[in-house]
Amino acid sequence: MGDLWFEQKKCKLKYAIAVRDGAGLHQVFDIRRSEDGDVYWNFLARPCFMSHTSYHQSGQTHHKSLRQRMFPTRQKQQPDATFQGTETVLTSSIRAGDARAINQPCNPGEFTAVMEIAESSLEGDEFGCQFSLEITEPGVQSFYSTWANSEVIQQRRSEEHSPHLVFTLYKAHENRAHSTEPPE
Repeated sequence: MGDLWFEQKKCKLKYAIAVRDGAGLHQVFDIRRSEDGDVYWNFLARPCFMSHTSYHQSGQTHHKSLRQRMFPTRQKQQPDATFQGTETVLTSSIRAGDARAINQPCNPGEFTAVMEIAESSLEGDEFGCQFSLEITEPGVQSFYSTWANSEVIQQRRSEEHSPHLVFTLYKAHENRAHSTEPPE
């Protein structure tokens, strides 16, 4: 599948984000991390598009599909020993039925770790939930754990490499901090 997949084969840390429903366990996202710190988030809906987000050891972040950059490249912190706080790699929606539509069976033995999401936790909201990947300094909470407008459904921290990766499934709510209701 081209240079991207060749580079990612070097990644020893592989994470699956998968949904369990009555038909089994189906993967929605594939996240990989190289030993030198590069992080790749692959979207599986159309593998031929090779859609992914990369956060490189240089701190450069970009989003590509069909080998084209989709948004301007951004410069963020380098994911090394000097990393501080937290950086969001990307946030994407995930809804009930998405995993079945992608139809990519998940074999947990092929991954360093699998974040298994019960499909029932994605139901009940037209827009589903949000899934976020963050790079986080050890000992620091993820942004979505502290944000007043998020209800964390499930979270997993990968500590195999520093800084850590934090995978968060959450529901976003209206701005709780700034009510539009007049004071009583």
